[in-house]
Amino acid sequence: MDGYAETSGQLINYSKSSLCFSYNTPLDVRHNVYSILRVMEQKDLGVYLGLPTPIGINKCEVFQFMKDRMWQKLNSWKQRYLSRAGKEVMLKTVLQALPTYAMDLFLVPQTICYKLQRLMARFWWGRESSHERGMHWVSWEWMAKSKFDGGLGFKKLHEFNLSMLGKHAWAIFTRDDSLVTRTLKAKYFPFGFFLDSEIGSNPSYLWRSLWKSKKLIALGSLKRVGHGRSIWEDPWVLLNLNGKVSTPQQTDSDVFFVSDLIQQEC
Repeated sequence: MDGYAETSGQLINYSKSSLCFSYNTPLDVRHNVYSILRVMEQKDLGVYLGLPTPIGINKCEVFQFMKDRMWQKLNSWKQRYLSRAGKEVMLKTVLQALPTYAMDLFLVPQTICYKLQRLMARFWWGRESSHERGMHWVSWEWMAKSKFDGGLGFKKLHEFNLSMLGKHAWAIFTRDDSLVTRTLKAKYFPFGFFLDSEIGSNPSYLWRSLWKSKKLIALGSLKRVGHGRSIWEDPWVLLNLNGKVSTPQQTDSDVFFVSDLIQQEC
């Protein structure tokens, strides 16, 4: 710690610093960390930068704050007279943006996503300035379609959440040199790639969230043609549905990899 302060020129505020260990961390390891960092343990770190630090078993209770924030925002708009166009702008620029920060890191339970969508639908179909419950003429599924397909371009929050997590998962898949990739790889998939990884035993909720977007990454990715790619097993054909070669492999063929088709003398 002193070496860090001398190198960076920054001092650590110990009164504002605390540690939080996993329940599986042995006591001797905890004491070693105490002695090195000189920071005491705190069982519950609460909310940090607007996000919950401990994620317990009841995920809906942890992420209930997202629904509460949206409800508070809607209550502050009760005296506003908004047209349909005004409601569309407020929905897309304010309400849909509220859960973005949390969805960028964690997989929010679908129950919470549906509750948020119900609040937004109630606001859209509400009566004049009171926003009282009105007739819902179409479902949110229809409203979430693009305007080109006849919808209104609103978001389906669960799918949006997966796409946000997929952005980070893609960075882990393509950037082997980053610190977060090396950390997660050492713990969860030390001998393979992200797309081949398993959820593991007792994973963190951050890894569980990123792992949920693995199927989305696999569906939208293809491998480049190189030397060691399997011709029949790897997805590398753009026009095919699953990305794989549709021609069956001959039983007596000695061609297995792309390198077998390359003429080195050319």
